[in-house]
Amino acid sequence: KKPIRVWKIVRLLTVNRASPNATQRNMRGQRDTILHFATRLGEFNVIDELVTQGATLETASELTDTTPMQHLIKTNRKDLIRFFVEMNVNLSFLHNGETTLTWLVQQQEYFHLLPEIFNAISKSEKADRLSGTNNDGLNALQVCIFHKLQKPMEILYQYNFPLDAPTARGSPAFHFAIEIFHDLAVE
Repeated sequence: KKPIRVWKIVRLLTVNRASPNATQRNMRGQRDTILHFATRLGEFNVIDELVTQGATLETASELTDTTPMQHLIKTNRKDLIRFFVEMNVNLSFLHNGETTLTWLVQQQEYFHLLPEIFNAISKSEKADRLSGTNNDGLNALQVCIFHKLQKPMEILYQYNFPLDAPTARGSPAFHFAIEIFHDLAVE
Protein backbone atom coordinates (compact mmCIF):
# COMPACT_ATOMS: atom_id res chain seq x y z
CA LYS A 1 0.00 0.00 0.00
CA LYS A 2 1.39 3.40 -0.95
CA PRO A 3 1.88 5.93 1.84
CA ILE A 4 -0.45 8.90 1.76
CA ARG A 5 1.03 12.09 0.40
CA VAL A 6 0.04 14.62 3.04
CA TRP A 7 1.50 17.53 1.11
CA LYS A 8 -0.85 16.84 -1.81
CA ILE A 9 -3.94 17.02 0.40
CA VAL A 10 -2.71 20.20 2.09
CA ARG A 11 -2.00 21.73 -1.33
CA LEU A 12 -5.48 20.86 -2.57
CA LEU A 13 -6.96 22.64 0.44
CA THR A 14 -4.76 25.72 0.44
CA VAL A 15 -3.95 26.35 -3.22
CA ASN A 16 -6.88 24.82 -5.07
CA ARG A 17 -9.43 25.85 -2.42
CA ALA A 18 -10.95 22.39 -2.11
CA SER A 19 -13.85 22.23 0.33
CA PRO A 20 -12.80 20.92 3.77
CA ASN A 21 -16.31 19.46 4.09
CA ALA A 22 -16.23 17.55 0.82
CA THR A 23 -17.63 14.05 0.91
CA GLN A 24 -17.07 10.93 -1.10
CA ARG A 25 -19.37 7.97 -1.65
CA ASN A 26 -18.32 4.37 -1.51
CA MET A 27 -19.76 1.64 -3.73
CA ARG A 28 -22.78 1.25 -1.40
CA GLY A 29 -23.59 4.96 -1.62
CA GLN A 30 -22.47 5.77 1.93
CA ARG A 31 -20.96 9.22 2.45
CA ASP A 32 -17.68 9.88 4.19
CA THR A 33 -15.97 13.24 4.74
CA ILE A 34 -12.32 14.07 4.23
CA LEU A 35 -12.05 14.70 7.98
CA HIS A 36 -13.21 11.14 8.72
CA PHE A 37 -10.65 9.82 6.27
CA ALA A 38 -7.90 11.91 7.89
CA THR A 39 -8.87 10.83 11.43
CA ARG A 40 -8.78 7.18 10.38
CA LEU A 41 -5.29 7.77 9.00
CA GLY A 42 -4.31 9.74 12.10
CA GLU A 43 -2.55 12.40 10.02
CA PHE A 44 -2.33 15.48 12.26
CA ASN A 45 -1.12 17.80 9.47
CA VAL A 46 -4.12 17.01 7.31
CA ILE A 47 -6.56 17.24 10.23
CA ASP A 48 -5.03 20.57 11.29
CA GLU A 49 -5.37 21.97 7.78
CA LEU A 50 -8.95 20.74 7.42
CA VAL A 51 -9.95 22.31 10.74
CA THR A 52 -8.13 25.53 9.87
CA GLN A 53 -9.99 25.66 6.56
CA GLY A 54 -13.36 25.25 8.34
CA ALA A 55 -14.17 21.53 8.38
CA THR A 56 -17.23 20.64 10.44
CA LEU A 57 -15.99 18.58 13.38
CA GLU A 58 -19.31 16.96 14.21
CA THR A 59 -20.45 15.45 10.90
CA ALA A 60 -21.21 11.75 11.30
CA SER A 61 -19.87 9.29 8.76
CA GLU A 62 -22.39 7.01 7.07
CA LEU A 63 -19.59 4.53 6.48
CA THR A 64 -18.62 3.98 10.14
CA ASP A 65 -21.67 5.55 11.86
CA THR A 66 -19.37 7.59 14.10
CA THR A 67 -18.37 11.22 14.40
CA PRO A 68 -14.67 12.00 14.00
CA MET A 69 -14.44 12.54 17.79
CA GLN A 70 -16.00 9.12 18.49
CA HIS A 71 -13.50 7.53 16.12
CA LEU A 72 -10.60 9.24 17.88
CA ILE A 73 -11.93 8.03 21.22
CA LYS A 74 -12.27 4.46 19.93
CA THR A 75 -8.67 4.54 18.67
CA ASN A 76 -7.33 6.17 21.86
CA ARG A 77 -5.75 9.15 20.05
CA LYS A 78 -5.29 11.45 23.06
CA ASP A 79 -3.33 14.05 21.09
CA LEU A 80 -6.08 14.45 18.50
CA ILE A 81 -8.86 14.30 21.12
CA ARG A 82 -7.22 17.22 22.93
CA PHE A 83 -6.81 19.06 19.62
CA PHE A 84 -10.50 18.61 18.75
CA VAL A 85 -11.59 19.82 22.18
CA GLU A 86 -9.29 22.83 21.93
CA MET A 87 -10.79 23.58 18.52
CA ASN A 88 -14.24 23.69 20.18
CA VAL A 89 -15.74 20.40 19.07
CA ASN A 90 -19.36 20.39 20.16
CA LEU A 91 -19.51 17.76 22.91
CA SER A 92 -23.29 18.27 23.02
CA PHE A 93 -23.70 17.26 19.36
CA LEU A 94 -26.48 14.69 19.09
CA HIS A 95 -25.66 11.54 17.14
CA ASN A 96 -28.12 8.65 17.35
CA GLY A 97 -29.94 10.46 20.15
CA GLU A 98 -26.90 10.84 22.42
CA THR A 99 -24.38 13.60 22.95
CA THR A 100 -20.72 12.75 22.50
CA LEU A 101 -20.19 13.07 26.24
CA THR A 102 -23.16 10.90 27.26
CA TRP A 103 -22.05 8.30 24.70
CA LEU A 104 -18.55 8.32 26.19
CA VAL A 105 -19.58 7.82 29.83
CA GLN A 106 -21.44 4.66 28.80
CA GLN A 107 -18.42 3.15 27.03
CA GLN A 108 -16.61 1.12 29.67
CA GLU A 109 -13.51 0.65 27.54
CA TYR A 110 -13.18 4.37 26.67
CA PHE A 111 -14.43 6.49 29.58
CA HIS A 112 -10.86 6.66 30.93
CA LEU A 113 -10.37 9.39 28.30
CA LEU A 114 -12.72 11.78 30.12
CA PRO A 115 -9.86 13.52 31.99
CA GLU A 116 -8.18 14.26 28.65
CA ILE A 117 -11.32 16.07 27.51
CA PHE A 118 -11.87 17.91 30.79
CA ASN A 119 -8.27 19.09 31.00
CA ALA A 120 -8.58 20.69 27.55
CA ILE A 121 -11.59 22.80 28.58
CA SER A 122 -11.09 25.92 30.67
CA LYS A 123 -13.07 26.15 33.93
CA SER A 124 -15.06 29.13 32.67
CA GLU A 125 -16.30 27.15 29.64
CA LYS A 126 -17.19 23.87 31.37
CA ALA A 127 -20.77 24.74 32.22
CA ASP A 128 -21.56 25.77 28.63
CA ARG A 129 -19.65 23.02 26.83
CA LEU A 130 -20.61 20.03 28.97
CA SER A 131 -24.27 20.50 29.81
CA GLY A 132 -25.87 19.11 26.65
CA THR A 133 -28.61 16.53 26.94
CA ASN A 134 -29.67 13.41 25.07
CA ASN A 135 -33.02 13.06 23.35
CA ASP A 136 -34.30 11.63 26.65
CA GLY A 137 -33.37 14.89 28.42
CA LEU A 138 -30.46 13.52 30.51
CA ASN A 139 -26.98 15.04 30.70
CA ALA A 140 -23.79 12.97 31.15
CA LEU A 141 -23.92 12.97 34.94
CA GLN A 142 -27.58 11.98 34.98
CA VAL A 143 -26.84 9.14 32.55
CA CYS A 144 -24.19 7.90 35.01
CA ILE A 145 -26.68 8.14 37.87
CA PHE A 146 -29.48 6.45 35.92
CA HIS A 147 -27.31 3.53 34.75
CA LYS A 148 -25.35 3.35 38.04
CA LEU A 149 -22.01 3.98 36.32
CA GLN A 150 -19.87 4.63 39.39
CA LYS A 151 -16.40 5.17 37.81
CA PRO A 152 -17.46 7.68 35.13
CA MET A 153 -19.58 9.46 37.75
CA GLU A 154 -16.52 9.81 40.00
CA ILE A 155 -14.47 11.17 37.10
CA LEU A 156 -17.16 13.72 36.23
CA TYR A 157 -17.30 14.84 39.86
CA GLN A 158 -13.50 14.96 40.19
CA TYR A 159 -13.15 17.15 37.08
CA ASN A 160 -15.87 19.59 38.15
CA PHE A 161 -18.70 18.58 35.87
CA PRO A 162 -21.40 21.23 36.49
CA LEU A 163 -23.58 19.52 39.11
CA ASP A 164 -26.30 22.13 38.84
CA ALA A 165 -26.58 22.06 35.06
CA PRO A 166 -30.29 22.12 34.25
CA THR A 167 -31.56 19.63 31.73
CA ALA A 168 -34.52 19.29 29.44
CA ARG A 169 -36.34 17.69 32.39
CA GLY A 170 -35.61 20.85 34.34
CA SER A 171 -33.85 19.28 37.30
CA PRO A 172 -30.12 19.28 38.06
CA ALA A 173 -28.27 16.03 38.76
CA PHE A 174 -28.77 16.20 42.53
CA HIS A 175 -32.56 16.39 42.20
CA PHE A 176 -32.47 13.61 39.62
CA ALA A 177 -30.49 11.34 41.98
CA ILE A 178 -33.05 11.96 44.74
CA GLU A 179 -35.93 11.43 42.31
CA ILE A 180 -34.72 7.94 41.30
CA PHE A 181 -33.58 7.00 44.84
CA HIS A 182 -29.87 6.64 44.02
CA ASP A 183 -28.39 6.96 47.53
CA LEU A 184 -24.73 6.67 46.52
CA ALA A 185 -25.08 9.47 43.96
CA VAL A 186 -26.85 11.68 46.50
CA GLU A 187 -23.97 11.20 48.94
